[in-house]
Amino acid sequence: MKRPSFQMYQGDWLSNAKLRRCSFALRGVWIDSMCLLADSDEHGVLRWPLQELANAVGCKLKDLQELRDKGVLKGADVGERCKALVYTPRHAGRVGEPVTLLPDQDGPIWYSSRMVRDEYIRTKRATQGMPTDSPKGGIGGTSGDHPSHAPARAPARSSSTSSSTESTTSTSPEVEGPDGPLACPHEKIVALYHELLPECTRVVDWTDQRQALLRSRWREKAKPNGRSQGYTTVEGGLEYWRRFFKYVGESRFLTGKADPKPGRKVFVASLDWLITPSRFVKVIEGQYHDGG
Repeated sequence: MKRPSFQMYQGDWLSNAKLRRCSFALRGVWIDSMCLLADSDEHGVLRWPLQELANAVGCKLKDLQELRDKGVLKGADVGERCKALVYTPRHAGRVGEPVTLLPDQDGPIWYSSRMVRDEYIRTKRATQGMPTDSPKGGIGGTSGDHPSHAPARAPARSSSTSSSTESTTSTSPEVEGPDGPLACPHEKIVALYHELLPECTRVVDWTDQRQALLRSRWREKAKPNGRSQGYTTVEGGLEYWRRFFKYVGESRFLTGKADPKPGRKVFVASLDWLITPSRFVKVIEGQYHDGG
């Protein structure tokens, strides 16, 4: 989701050890790169080949490669594999359940871990009716673009193949309860999607990446301790998703019933499109229902 600005704290920038290793020219390249990342529809993420990013910034390819080698720019180029970005909330001395912000995936993908994490927190607070200001720290800070590398328990994967993850920490509250977050009933939610949105793209391969997206959206709304709005049981959660899919079905745009713009194909939403963080919030806010 495009935003008019992003937070930057001069103290974090000046104390950033990774940036201190970079020349003045490279720091300028990183500033322009952050502006492009912030202006992306997927806030903090660009899915361009590295050469295209270099062309957009107006720098040499080797400049961005050096930023990546020094751990400032994160991601993978075409033909490479990008490890998952896992965010581990910390609040009042407690460690929350790890949340996969970006699943393990093929490149090209480039991102700022701080921007991605802050967008997740902002989106989560918006859905809970909480203030959406970013947590303390900004671009170049130690808890975002410089994540803690302490081991974190990653979400379960259906594949037997394991991958390394990058863990970020914050003081943002996370769903807590005696048994942790409610387990996400993937199959039942997918079945509801097929039942209530037959005109939308069918799910054929329920990949690890799609599982991670749905698991994150499920956890955002699950409140097993009942301290705030949200569902406290699996049955309540399924009822929430039933209402969500019914609401999606009321949008002519999302269901492919709206007339496309000249020269464009009819758009039909898929499940993984609907549960991408920024789009999920836009659907809830009714931004795809105007004129539908």
